[in-house]
Formats: sequence, structure tokens, C-alpha cells
Amino acid sequence: MKYIKTFALIFFCISFTSCIQKNNLSAEIVGLGNDTIYIESYKISNIEEDPIIDTIYSKNGKFFYDLPVNEAIISIVTPRKAEYTRLDKSPYRPLEKSILLILKPEDRISVKGKLEKLNLKYRAKGSKINKEYSDNRNEYVASLIEKSKIELEIDSLMFNNGDRETINALFKKRKEYSIIASNFQLNYINNNLDKSLSAYYLSRQPLDTIGKYFKKLDKSVKNEMFQNLLNYQFTRFQKYTKVREAESRIKLGGKAPGFSLKSINEEHYSVDFSKNKFTILDFWGSWCAPCISGFPKMKEHFGKYKNRIEFIGIACNDTETKWRNAVNEHELKWKNLFNDNEIDKDVSVKYAVKGYPTKIIINSSGIIEGIFNGEGEDFYNRLDELMKN
Repeated sequence: MKYIKTFALIFFCISFTSCIQKNNLSAEIVGLGNDTIYIESYKISNIEEDPIIDTIYSKNGKFFYDLPVNEAIISIVTPRKAEYTRLDKSPYRPLEKSILLILKPEDRISVKGKLEKLNLKYRAKGSKINKEYSDNRNEYVASLIEKSKIELEIDSLMFNNGDRETINALFKKRKEYSIIASNFQLNYINNNLDKSLSAYYLSRQPLDTIGKYFKKLDKSVKNEMFQNLLNYQFTRFQKYTKVREAESRIKLGGKAPGFSLKSINEEHYSVDFSKNKFTILDFWGSWCAPCISGFPKMKEHFGKYKNRIEFIGIACNDTETKWRNAVNEHELKWKNLFNDNEIDKDVSVKYAVKGYPTKIIINSSGIIEGIFNGEGEDFYNRLDELMKN
């Protein structure tokens, strides 16, 4: 009898330990089968860093995943079967067909769900924040589905050069469906100022809303894992406020503010508009495709006017490494400066920059002669016109 009891105890211990979840994520999705799973993760401590991209595989609808770093991350998990393909062959992975998780190194999250034609229904267990997120998602997922239908319709029209008015009407309709989810999350924030999920929801809200609710959140929530993310977003709100204030000053005929920034040669460069007939400020970023596409035309005009015009590139919302690599890769020979992210030193804020690229023409008296948003011929035409005079 003693041996039987000992054997039973050993068997129980083995069985019990084998049932303990070892992975940070364990998922079982009906309708998934054997598939490729794409995972895009962002460090909550530094949301500006490039995402960590992983690819894993499911077998019979099951898959497992462990954090790639020893800190909290936001992960978006999308099966290949769930993604759409745009007409230009690029993938479109809508949120309603993905699993969003907020993962910490100590988490053991279990997800069960079902992959349907328009939605990946799921419920997460193992942490309060993920359970609440997955439960709340069911309340507004229908709006996400409608939003994706419109997104694909827009894609078809734009690919086939469809009617512009129809496309603009669809953009407006798509925004209306986005607001449904945003409003649900805002209502949750209002009623749960002491919950971590409110901190995540707030980080996804428009800047005006972030400014209004940031100070209302419970102090304990603001000091938890979303602290850096919330502070980053609140700083963006503060800059946004200062940009709106600067708009009244940054206009044709207005006085251009002076500034000093670090150059690519590690020197601090202070702008002096009086040294040249005109100064060009080009606000750009290595991440900005339209900015990059405009370099050939900019080089052409730099070659024509470099002896009479000071061309200054100001890299914004960038990392120093990516900025330096882009300057070298694209052989940018004009003055290249790196923007300072401190609110009171940020030159993009001083010049009320709201989009990229933005090009500003300033004369030798420090007066603004032109402001150009986006990449187009209007800037170059104006420059040629000014240089004829």
C-alpha cells in the first residue's frame, strides 16, 4: 500500500507540473489549423524603437510564444490566414483579425478563440489587463470590421484611379467607424481612472484627449508600466499645443525664429539668415518616404543655387544613427542638422511644422517668403521665381 501511495504521489506531481504553462503565451484558435503567425512587438518603455518582428507557426490551431526581451511589450499577433492582400500585393492586417496582448516577462497568458471570415474572436486569461481588453474588444469589434471593409474599398479605388470625391467620402466614413472604438475606450477611461488598461487606451487617443485626461489618471497608474509611453504622448500634446500657438507667427511675411542645432559634423550650428540671399529649411526624416523621394529634385536645385542659398536639412522624429545613415546613403551635401526633442528647443515646434516634408524659404532679412507642405513642384517653382529677381 505504501508503494502504491508513493507511486500515486509521484504520478500526481508529474501530472501537475506538466500542466503548468511554461510559455508567456499559449493559444488555441479554432479554424486556424497549420499556419504562419506574424508577431509585431513594441517595447512599452520606448515605443519609438522599431518593432520586434517574429514569425512562428501553429500546429492544429495551437501555438506558443515567449517574450523576445526581458521587459513589457505590446504584441500584435496575426495569422497569415487572417491577413488581406492589397492590390499592390502588400499585406493588410486589420486589428479585428489579430490578437493584441500586453505582455510582461512573468505573464502566462492563455488565449482561446475562433478565426472567422471577418473576425478573430478570442478571450485572454492569465492577466487582468488582457482579459479586460479582450472582453471590451467584443463591444466595438463590429465597427472595426466595417472600417476594414471601407479600407479595402478605398484601396481598390485608389489603385484604379477612382473618383476622388468618392474616395474622400469613404475616408470620412472610415473615420466615423474609428471614432466608435475610440469613444468606447474613452468612456472606459472615464469610469476607470485607476486601471492600467485606461493608461493604454489613453495612449491611443487624439492629442487633445490625452492633454485633458493625463492628469486625471490615478497616480499609481501613471507610474506603472505605461509611464514612459504616457509621458511620451503627453509631451507630444504639449508640442502640439505650442505648434498651434506658433502658427499665428509662422506665416508669409512673418519673422523667422533663430535656432542652434547639432550638425552632422558634431558642431553646433547657429543659423544666420543675413549671410545668404535665401535660406531653405527642409524638415524631413529618414522614415518619411515623400521626403526621400524629393531628394533628387532638391539636389538639382542645390547644384544650381548653392553659392547664393543656404540649404539646411533638419531631421525630425528620428534616431541619430538612422539620420546619419540616410544622409550618407543619399549623399546629401547641404547643411544637415539633427532636431532637438526638448520642447523649448524643438525647431519643428518653433516653425509650426505639422507634416513632413515641410520646406520654408527665408530671405536675408529673416522674413518668411514661402511655406510648402508635402513634396511638390510648387516649392521649386517659387524658388526659381525668387532667384530670377
